[in-house]
Amino acid sequence: MIKNAFVFSLLILQLQARKQFLNSKEQIKSQLQKMVEVDQEIRFKITNSSTFENIDKSVRLELEKISKENIKYLKQILNKYDWVTISEFDKEADHNAWLLVQHADNDIEFQKRILTKLEKFYLLKKTSSANYAYLYDRVAINEDKLQRYGTQGNIINGKWAAYPIEDQDNLDLRRKSVELSSFQEYLDAIKQNMKLN
Repeated sequence: MIKNAFVFSLLILQLQARKQFLNSKEQIKSQLQKMVEVDQEIRFKITNSSTFENIDKSVRLELEKISKENIKYLKQILNKYDWVTISEFDKEADHNAWLLVQHADNDIEFQKRILTKLEKFYLLKKTSSANYAYLYDRVAINEDKLQRYGTQGNIINGKWAAYPIEDQDNLDLRRKSVELSSFQEYLDAIKQNMKLN
């Protein structure tokens, strides 16, 4: 009986802590930052892998676990707030929330729901238009469709190659409409940042 009462007390404390966490925008911003740091730390381990399938199994499982935990907490935030908007939080919090969604490839339906929100919010300047573009492409690739902005690709034989892109002739016009650099500038930046050929 004492053990059950103790466990029940712990659950009550956790629920109260979670409620307080959701009531403080500063705590949400801090929590999002910590979640992104953990996400980036594990992804740093796989930076030199050419494909997700080549990643060591233990690292892949750790990555999937971290992503699921991050999305679980982000969903709690989004049960209270429609989105972590720039106007209500700030640019960094908006970016951090987006990055967690961008990496939630094990929950494509969630990515699609957020994409619909970001489409509305970027037109109102409440989120970054670039975030919308990256997530649009991520969802398209995850559904075996053509990407629109050329943001997604893979390393093949030491070179980054974009996944197939719709209407390539007008790619730079679309990129400009969401405040992205030209596709060539993007390729040059990837090459430099990832130290590729």
